[in-house]
Amino acid sequence: MGSRTIHANDLGRVSLKRNPYQLAFLDALRRRHPDGSRHFHRLALFAGRRGGKTRIGAVAAAIEAAKPKTIGWACAPSYPELHDFLLPALKQTLPTAWIEDWSAENYEFTLINGSLIQCRSLDDPERGRGPGLHWAWLDETRKIQQLAWDTLRPALSEHRGVAWFTTSPNGKDWCYRQFWKRAQEGKPGWWALKYKTRENPQIPLDEIEEARDTLDPTFFRQEYEADFVNFTGSIYGGLLESQVIDVDREETLLKSMIPEWPRIDSTREAVAAIDPGADHPFACVVCLVTDFGLIAIGEYQKRYKAIEDHVLGIRRVCHGLQPRFYYDRTNPQGAIELRQHGIYALPSEGHQVGGIRRVQSWLRMKKLWFVKRLVPTTVEQMENLQWSESTSSTGEQRREAQKKIDDEGPDCVRYIVMSWPQLPTTEPAPSGRDISNFPPEVVWQIERMRRVESGERGDLVDLAEMHDPMLEEIPDRAYLSASEERDLPIGDFWM
Repeated sequence: MGSRTIHANDLGRVSLKRNPYQLAFLDALRRRHPDGSRHFHRLALFAGRRGGKTRIGAVAAAIEAAKPKTIGWACAPSYPELHDFLLPALKQTLPTAWIEDWSAENYEFTLINGSLIQCRSLDDPERGRGPGLHWAWLDETRKIQQLAWDTLRPALSEHRGVAWFTTSPNGKDWCYRQFWKRAQEGKPGWWALKYKTRENPQIPLDEIEEARDTLDPTFFRQEYEADFVNFTGSIYGGLLESQVIDVDREETLLKSMIPEWPRIDSTREAVAAIDPGADHPFACVVCLVTDFGLIAIGEYQKRYKAIEDHVLGIRRVCHGLQPRFYYDRTNPQGAIELRQHGIYALPSEGHQVGGIRRVQSWLRMKKLWFVKRLVPTTVEQMENLQWSESTSSTGEQRREAQKKIDDEGPDCVRYIVMSWPQLPTTEPAPSGRDISNFPPEVVWQIERMRRVESGERGDLVDLAEMHDPMLEEIPDRAYLSASEERDLPIGDFWM
């Protein structure tokens, strides 16, 4: 049942107290091309705590709702936050004279111009499904699942609707990648800006300085300085940075580890791990075994592809090497499917926390490296991987575990390190041994080891000239050679 009586903005105006960042956001929202189309259709405002981001988000909602007969959604991460923050901001912003009806039951404002503002909680991503929208506002987006935004986005397609996102940073999470990074790369239609808590004229500076003195410095940078930092929930945090090799700046270091760089001897020993998936990316990471430790030089991540396409993708990122493959022992069916295509993968110990501790140790001992140009997605996922909250909403203690979001690359790295508890040393294979009765995967491994130890030289593959395999599409089957077309379904992976 609706109600005309509501405590709203009786004055019909909002004072922003000269916050230049809020005004820049409104300018970007209003900007148009000469033909009247929007200059920006995705806008993100990252601000420190109490930076006024929810307030300016509500102002933007009022501006868009002022257009007659439009429908917009104002979204919060949960119903408590909808009730405590988003609704009060809307009520303080919308002029009372604009409101024809307010439905407390449906969380809806009906305006006298025929426009509708519907307030929604996105704690369940399925609540993102709805009618065609002219605009959407997601407040405190860092707490909303990316799936919720992905579910909501099609509702904006019909009207080429605009969406804006107001949030504080949370490391290099999906909001950083989807909004900040795209805007910084100059993607058409994307805009983003961030500012510190101190930029809000309403916050006393002495309060901010007290927070600086009493809070963890990294936490302060995230919550008050609006920096994209890896906070204490980060699993690998500062351990990773020194182990990521930027080829453009550290080629000498890479050449000391791989003397033939930018070429690589295809008979070098390598190890790879596969994380099969359907609804989440099918992933593979390839590492070179060197005297300096394991060096990640190849990655593959795709979803919704046939197993044959995945095999082709993995084959490409192996760069001609013949790695020993491992997989998560909890997914034996995936290993069976791979075996049909010539990849004989061995089960890896899948204990999550134990594996994470081992990866941390290898990073700390500088025995695990990543060539950023060749494994950019894995590096980004390693940087952003976080522990789950240790306590539930009811205060119950939870078992230690990582967040299952964008973890495919890190999981592959974990399987690799769990399979190599120490840097491997090659023992000569006994000569004259009859291996014909061994399992196929064992035969394959022994034969490969014999080839390596016999000094067979393979082709040198120039990695520096290769494009990032993650940016390439799997070639269409029609372009495969006749031998590949015939042999791939059941033949040797390396033919």
